[in-house]
Amino acid sequence: MRCSIIFIFMDQLINGVHNMINKQLNRTDLSMIKELNIRVLCDDLAQFHTLALAQHGVSYYIKIKYKGDEKNLLFDTGSSYNVISYNTSLFNIDIKKIDAVTISHGHYDHGGGLLELLNIINAPVFAHPTIFKENFTLPYSYVGIPKEDIKDLKNKNNFVFTKDPMEIFPGVWTSGEIPRVNKFENVEDLYTIDNGKVVQDPMMDDTSLYIDLGDSLFLISGCSHAGIVNIRDYAEKLLGKKVKYILGGLHLINANKGRVDFTINSLEGTKLYLGHCTGERVVNSFIERYGTAVKRIHSGFEILLKLH
Repeated sequence: MRCSIIFIFMDQLINGVHNMINKQLNRTDLSMIKELNIRVLCDDLAQFHTLALAQHGVSYYIKIKYKGDEKNLLFDTGSSYNVISYNTSLFNIDIKKIDAVTISHGHYDHGGGLLELLNIINAPVFAHPTIFKENFTLPYSYVGIPKEDIKDLKNKNNFVFTKDPMEIFPGVWTSGEIPRVNKFENVEDLYTIDNGKVVQDPMMDDTSLYIDLGDSLFLISGCSHAGIVNIRDYAEKLLGKKVKYILGGLHLINANKGRVDFTINSLEGTKLYLGHCTGERVVNSFIERYGTAVKRIHSGFEILLKLH
């Protein structure tokens, strides 16, 4: 009975948000995205033909062009700012042109470079309100945003904390919390402290980015702790369009065969740009199944889509 009430509440919540989004999508003045350019500033891999630096972590520089306008977004900040600084210089990217930052979740390899970045630029940072919580694995190993940075970060006035989806630029949405629906995509081996007790961390702070391409969606994820199929399904339910592209880490590096097979089967027909915590074995399995529809990204990798 209790589970039924929870599911009914979640459906009502999603439907409410969905109605709000439909009103915004139906605006006659909505600027359509004309071009999407994504540069991988940080991934765990750097190929031999590039001078770009690699690091365990994620950072994507996203340039969105509209008719007569342009927005620049940084998705995650890697483990440290040094790699971002070097690679932006290498690719002639002006870090001071960043209009907004999103942090996918509160782990060091996604928010480690944030403080130094915010000492250079003044831009809104969109994130879940619990990104600064205690994050660790067992035996105890801290994996959260660097503790020495948290006090200074909390003193910044850049943060926009939300559990709900939010349109940050025309056609560009943060996902908010992802409903956990299927039985395969469970969060394992991550912990936090709740009222003084050690508990498994469901990683509700794991959020993604949804970009409306007009006839389809481009999904960007940091680690997909919420499960990439859950994340994909939520995007399609909220925005009423199919996800055509996925970029990011899928956190399948230590996943069992059942979850890997479920994920591969579920993402048929999607253009996939995979890296970070997906795992090389799993990336190769995707390539064996879907061929050139799958790319293994690396620091310096670029995606360019010209639309409309």
